[in-house]
Amino acid sequence: MNYFTGAYSCEGRPLINELAGDAINVLEEWRIGKGGHSPLGGLSPLEGATDYEAAKEAIARMEGLQLCGGVYYVGGRPVAYALGEEIKEDTFVLHFAKAVSGYKGLMQFVIQSFSTLLPKKYTYINMEQDLGNEGLRKFKESYRPAGFIKKCRVMPAR
Repeated sequence: MNYFTGAYSCEGRPLINELAGDAINVLEEWRIGKGGHSPLGGLSPLEGATDYEAAKEAIARMEGLQLCGGVYYVGGRPVAYALGEEIKEDTFVLHFAKAVSGYKGLMQFVIQSFSTLLPKKYTYINMEQDLGNEGLRKFKESYRPAGFIKKCRVMPAR
């Protein structure tokens, strides 16, 4: 994060409907960087292995779902966004945080910046699951989590 703040001037804005297109642009560039569809067409081995569709739907429906977030800009270019909601009186869940590549320390900056904007009533920020991604797991563990919540699936009885 120190590298990022020393090298770039970053502006954060609330993620409101008027800026949803900027968040979508970040998401699309993130997807291409992860090996998703490119403007030239074609599929990648990563197709379907990320939370891209859920992230896109969350941006489109953020007002109805009562999600809040921020978009981050470097030189007027949208480079990252974060989106989440309160799940308990003392816990905010960060559903999505995406950034374009090429900015060392950007994601750390976004997490830190966004967390400082949240009301002080939140003791915990839940960063959700790592989707089996080892790099994402290490990134999330670097924040020294207070604990882990066991994930379960509920299936209807047959």
